[in-house]
Formats: sequence, C-alpha cells, structure tokens
Amino acid sequence: MESTSRKAMHVVAARPLFLSKDLAESTAKSQMAVEKMVEGRLRKYYEKVALMEQKFVKNNAINIKAMNIEIFHAIPQTMVDNLSKEVGSPVKFVNFLRIEVGEGTK
Repeated sequence: MESTSRKAMHVVAARPLFLSKDLAESTAKSQMAVEKMVEGRLRKYYEKVALMEQKFVKNNAINIKAMNIEIFHAIPQTMVDNLSKEVGSPVKFVNFLRIEVGEGTK
C-alpha cells in the first residue's frame, strides 16, 4: 500500500502526461511538443554561448545581432578604413578572443 501511495504522490507532484514513453510517442501532439522543446532549448543554449544571439546587457529586449552596431567599437573606424584600403577589400570582424583575469587559476 505504501508503494501505491508514494506513486500517487509522485504523479501529483511530477504531473506526467503519459504512462509510458510508448504511449507518448504514439500521439502526434507529443512529437510537436518535443520539437518545440528542442527548438526552445537550442535557442536558449545559443543565447548563452553565441555572442550575436546574446541579449544586450544594457537592454535585454534586444540581442546583439539586432543592434546593428559595430560590436568592436573599441577599434577606431579610421583603423578599419585604413586596413580596408591596404588589403583592397572591406574588413569584417568574424571572430573575437575573450580573456578573463584569473581564469583557470586556483
């Protein structure tokens, strides 16, 4: 009896939708739900690790890509223009290096 009671408490707390994975897979609705969950989790992952997908720290309503500004504003535009003239084509930043003081020390 105690086992049944514990299972019932688990069902109330965990709120499962299906008895088994097989039953969950048999519904078309569950496939759509899984796709949405995966899509949402991937979006959140990329917002965490990809600079251009991250929310701007001063205004989290927009992401860096949508800001339409030069991310590397610390580099004077004249230097970029001069380098573009020197190499004969437009210069575009495609990568960056982030260094954190104390990273990896114990």
